[in-house]
Amino acid sequence: MLLRRSLAPALLGALLASAPPGRAQLLPSRIEAACVGGVIGCAQVDFFLTLTGPADAVMLDALRLRLVHGAGPWRFADPNISEAEDALGLTLVDPTVRGSSLLASFPLGALVAPTLRLRVEFEASDASAATLGLTYAGTADGDVVARGRLGAPSGIVPEPASVVLLATALAGLAGVAGVAGVAGAARRTRRAR
Repeated sequence: MLLRRSLAPALLGALLASAPPGRAQLLPSRIEAACVGGVIGCAQVDFFLTLTGPADAVMLDALRLRLVHGAGPWRFADPNISEAEDALGLTLVDPTVRGSSLLASFPLGALVAPTLRLRVEFEASDASAATLGLTYAGTADGDVVARGRLGAPSGIVPEPASVVLLATALAGLAGVAGVAGVAGAARRTRRAR
């Protein structure tokens, strides 16, 4: 706890010094889920919120998880026993469940640099975390700074060079397949003679 108290002001100062004035910027991020496993199976799930920008870090005051319509067997347990681990270690989390939504408030803040782990409790289910569908929104000083959907990267747009490289590779594969097809036809013609 002493380490958290001594590092938090310095890190927060660095974040504030680099932040532009006015409204917060939406940071590219993604969220992943993994069942804790063991005896409890998927009754507890670890969510990993990761900022994907080159030098992104943010102090969150809350993270909202909302199950998508038709989430199947998934229901947040209420009351919810949760824990969170940020860049500085374990941090205090106050979870509130309202229907298909869970709001994880961080009274001391949660430093996402680059990953925050949030453990959430669900009603008993034999489902796998791969079937879990939800959206997320992380807030800092009341502004949404990270949001997206489970499994889908947000704010990521491939650069043109990557698209050209992918297109060239696909064209090359199609060309190799075409050459192999012509060579196979020539072999079959020779054998038939």
